[in-house]
Amino acid sequence: MNEKEKTVQQYVDEINRLSALLAERERADAEDSMFRELFPDVDRESIPDCVTAEANEKKMPLVAAYALYERRRTIAAEVAEIRNQSNSGKSSGPLGRSDNFGEALSIEQIRAMTPTQVRRHYKQILKTLSNQ
Repeated sequence: MNEKEKTVQQYVDEINRLSALLAERERADAEDSMFRELFPDVDRESIPDCVTAEANEKKMPLVAAYALYERRRTIAAEVAEIRNQSNSGKSSGPLGRSDNFGEALSIEQIRAMTPTQVRRHYKQILKTLSNQ
């Protein structure tokens, strides 16, 4: 290969390298535009590293990886809400005030009270007994 052919090959290589860079830039710009359109309230800096890593690992667009991330978060929140509802039905009530008798007391509730509970609910007890 002579000197002219080397120079021409260098130009061809440089053109190919720049064409690849341009294609990558256009792809990234299109992806950014799509991301802003689909998630206008999300700042790119707030995207978790795990989303970026998944996009790179699976060679998928960031917008697709973020959509999967959001979907997984939504499903996890729904599952947690279902569990909470299910568990609240099994609960015996809050632990903080085990002597919370509500508005109306029955005679059985009054008889089962400790002296401390009687002092705490004295007005409620009087009201209940006056209505009997």
